[in-house]
Amino acid sequence: MKNTLILAALVLFFVSCNDDDVDTTKPTIEIIKPAEDARHFHQGDTFDFEALFTDNVALKSYMVEIHYNGDGHDHTAAVKSTTEDDHVEWEQSWSGDLTEAKEDRAAISGIEVPANAEPGEYHLGVYCFDTAGNESQVFIDIEVEEEGHEH
Repeated sequence: MKNTLILAALVLFFVSCNDDDVDTTKPTIEIIKPAEDARHFHQGDTFDFEALFTDNVALKSYMVEIHYNGDGHDHTAAVKSTTEDDHVEWEQSWSGDLTEAKEDRAAISGIEVPANAEPGEYHLGVYCFDTAGNESQVFIDIEVEEEGHEH
């Protein structure tokens, strides 16, 4: 009987300790490229993306997406249209795994702005997930202008 009580107390102790160790801290995202002063592009341009991800325990994966923001949306609904000039609203995404470390970098080289991309504002969204399932997201604005026009 005494051994059963000790065993029960130990089980309760370890279960209660495990509840305290649940990771609820979201990872952080620092966008390195494109730099803040280099987020204006022309149709057909290429640029590089790079971000630094950190977490208090361990990272898992990331996703990067680009989508049109000329309608001023707030990420609750997607709007798609084309203009009479055959411009298209540029949408593209990438994803990848991160090392299960507290810090990792991701880079995508040679992202090409479509030659027929609708001129205007776009969102470049970056999502990061840690091994506990916590998620962070950061959005930056980039601008696409028609080839041959100056900003």
